[in-house]
Amino acid sequence: MASIRQLKSGKFNAQIRLKGLKPISGTFITREEAEHWVAQQESRHTLNVNELKENHLTLFELGSAYSEQVLKGRSSYETTVRRLERFRKRLPHLLTEITKEHVNNYRLARLKEVGSVAVRDELQLLNRFYRWGYGELLIDKKTIPNPVKPVKLPRASKPSTKIVSREELRELLDGLTGDCKIIVELLFETACRRSEIVFITAGAIDLTEQTIFLEQTKTDVERYVPLTTRAVTILEKCIANKNHNDRLFNITPAAVTRACARVRKAKNLHPHVRPHQLRHSRITEVARKGFNQGQLALVSGHRDARSLTRYTHLSVKDVIKLIE
Repeated sequence: MASIRQLKSGKFNAQIRLKGLKPISGTFITREEAEHWVAQQESRHTLNVNELKENHLTLFELGSAYSEQVLKGRSSYETTVRRLERFRKRLPHLLTEITKEHVNNYRLARLKEVGSVAVRDELQLLNRFYRWGYGELLIDKKTIPNPVKPVKLPRASKPSTKIVSREELRELLDGLTGDCKIIVELLFETACRRSEIVFITAGAIDLTEQTIFLEQTKTDVERYVPLTTRAVTILEKCIANKNHNDRLFNITPAAVTRACARVRKAKNLHPHVRPHQLRHSRITEVARKGFNQGQLALVSGHRDARSLTRYTHLSVKDVIKLIE
């Protein structure tokens, strides 16, 4: 039997009492993480992850094993946990029962709820579960063919080239409070990704050298991020009374996005005024100052020249200023 309660700190404490075992508990930032942990622990009580048998293995159990063994500690872990909960409710079948029709029905249902990019990401995650399961010899392709492979993925949308203006940024910040407000300003000042700022620790910040050391990144390549004077001023207050390994913010990336969406709706701001577009806008501002590709790569963390091209939108007037 499991119970979840919210603590005064805002976190969620989950407790599980299983027959024949000592009670276990865990504390999590979101209820979703707590629910995922409960489902995972209860599953492990009846099924050892190291002794998985494909004939009674569910999609949720395979996905849980993948997330714990491959994604634990990475920025994509939290997003995967949320998606796993959705898969558990909508695709609760054994792997031996799931067909391409099940996956396609899931795709059609989700397309009525969210955009094509989100659905595409979810199907690609399902595909990774199967590919990982084959590679780890947990399931066999002959007895459990990949039901995602025949399903047509929604078309990938082109990355937005919209820029968040300084005025739009001020409007957004004016409607935010607490950690969300600080994080959003840092997203713009550092051009970092949402999860990179949210999970930052005090020990990663060097105010003397004006840098942040990012150990966990989207590309799994650690890097140093240069800080503006404004970013240093913000972070000086954030790290006060923090220990080396303490996180600066007690919030999740998804919560930041939801807060921005609420403000955007309340102030009737353009849909492009969102966390990731702040990163895009800042990189574009830097490019307009005449930075070369190497310098842009240092700021953005991108290693691919094509990605840098997508993030920069120099106009003819910008180029004229540079060649004078």
